[in-house]
Amino acid sequence: MKRLAGIVAMIVAAIWVTGCAQSVRQIDAVAKNGTKGVFTEVTNGIPGPGKVDLIVRLSIKTHLPGYYLLESRDSLRGKPGYPFIVTIDGQSAVWREDGEIEKTPTYDAEGIRAPEGGDGRRYVLEKRLRLTPGNHRVEIDLPEESLAYKLDLTLPERNAPYFLELKPVYRRFVSQRPTFLHGVSRLEPFLDGVLLSRQPEPFAFHFSDGYCRNENKVDERKDLFSASLRPRTW
Repeated sequence: MKRLAGIVAMIVAAIWVTGCAQSVRQIDAVAKNGTKGVFTEVTNGIPGPGKVDLIVRLSIKTHLPGYYLLESRDSLRGKPGYPFIVTIDGQSAVWREDGEIEKTPTYDAEGIRAPEGGDGRRYVLEKRLRLTPGNHRVEIDLPEESLAYKLDLTLPERNAPYFLELKPVYRRFVSQRPTFLHGVSRLEPFLDGVLLSRQPEPFAFHFSDGYCRNENKVDERKDLFSASLRPRTW
């Protein structure tokens, strides 16, 4: 049974990493084919009459290259150039962040595994976008995670910028705590510090062959691979 599970997991992992590689090759076409003129990127200043500013921020952490032995060489997790796609009312922009290596304690002061604890690479996207007041459909796409999130915003005219932060919730195995090492499960949106909505964690079916990390610090050996079957988050 264990051998069969390992074979199935290898097949799932191959499909999973191939799909991620294909999505990376397609993202550069997104900004070229979409709507134009919905928003412009600015650095500061007051928007002026008929305009508002929206600051979009995401901060996520990924594992380093080589953590999963079967991960595609085309994967950008843990490497420079990690892509983010922001789409507002059909206009898309692709930004690539190089990130920085981040080493933090794996466990907190109470001995509980921290979701972002351990060695990885931190990517921070923060962009100030100028657009018209009113209703807008916003989509945040993380192609490396096969994850997209859509939300509707109503932005009345004001001088102060709106601050939209999307905080990651990381995936986990059934018996483990969430960790960035398994990728992003979903995003939770906060507008000016207020949580807009909370989505249930999408169905996830995980395979793991080799040594699984535990919560008691007994073994910190490397997972051979981890794969997930899960729907996209919209």
